Formats: sequence, structure tokens, C-alpha cells
Amino acid sequence: GVDPYRAPQAARDIAKQQKAAGGGSGDPDSGPASTGGGVLALDATALRTLRASAAPALLKVDPPGCAQCADLDPIWKMIAENIDKVTGRAVPTYRLACADHPSVCAEMLGGDVPPGGQPAFGVWADGHVTPYSGAKSPEKLVAWLGETVRAADASAAAMARAERELYDAFIAAGAAEEAAAPRGEWR
Repeated sequence: GVDPYRAPQAARDIAKQQKAAGGGSGDPDSGPASTGGGVLALDATALRTLRASAAPALLKVDPPGCAQCADLDPIWKMIAENIDKVTGRAVPTYRLACADHPSVCAEMLGGDVPPGGQPAFGVWADGHVTPYSGAKSPEKLVAWLGETVRAADASAAAMARAERELYDAFIAAGAAEEAAAPRGEWR
């Protein structure tokens, strides 16, 4: 696997491989050609949008004083631009810089900052963050993100089906009650 602490070199290597394969520009900052999006800053406005959405989102949390966080930005950007290839759809991808947005960081993490000045990764779904605790490997992180987003999508689909079944049952019960009601004036 790629050593995440050598992220800038890894990003350059991946970009060169993509260029040789006919995709991307070869510039790790421009990102490969993809239908995916880029990394969005998670500020107070974005947090409101995130909370209002039922769709899962990817998160990278950079605590204050994190030395590796900037080094991992090229990999996070590539993940954002290519996650659709893993999940089958584009997924909003955010970076929360706790030094720039301490109140959002405190609200998002319940006042806790990732330990040891290390970046934290997770998936926002169903109103909470599921944190990544696996190996420090881009390949393992991408696999986990894909699995977690697909599971959140399946959960949301199951919830939508259950809500629809409940609505249908409510309508059917109302129709049955109306059919059984005596005809005449309403009291």
C-alpha cells in the first residue's frame, strides 16, 4: 500500500499512472478526469446543508496543529473525485479544518478533537459520523468509505420503503374506514 505520510509523492505517482493510462492531466492538483466532485470546506453553512440532507457524505477532520493533514489533502482530493467509481454515484466530500472553524469542529465532534493531532476520516449519515478506525492506507480507507456509503444508502432505501408501506397502510385503513362508515350527514 501507499504510505499515507508520503501522500504528496503518492499523489504524483498516481497522477502519472493515470496520465500514462490516458486519464487525468498528470497534475495531482488538477485531479483525474471523473464525474465525481471536489473537496468542499465544512463551515457553519455547509454543516447546515449536511444536516438537512439525507444522503451520506465523506469527512476529513483536520485538528489544529496536524502536521500530516496537508500532506494527505492530495489523496483526499483524489478520493473525492473518484468515489463515484466505488459507490456508483457521486458523494459529497468535506474537509473540516478545526483551526479555521473551531465551533463547527466542537459541534461536529461533540467537543472532542481527534487525538494526537492526527487527521480523522468518517462518513456522515443518519445524523451522525461513523469514524474510520482502520489501517492508515488509502486503499483500505477507500474500501471502507465505499462499504460505509453503500450501507448508508441501503439503510436510507429501507427507511424510505418502510415509510411508504406505513403511508400505504394508513391510506388503506382510511379507505376501509370510509367504506364502512354509514352514509349521511357528518357529525
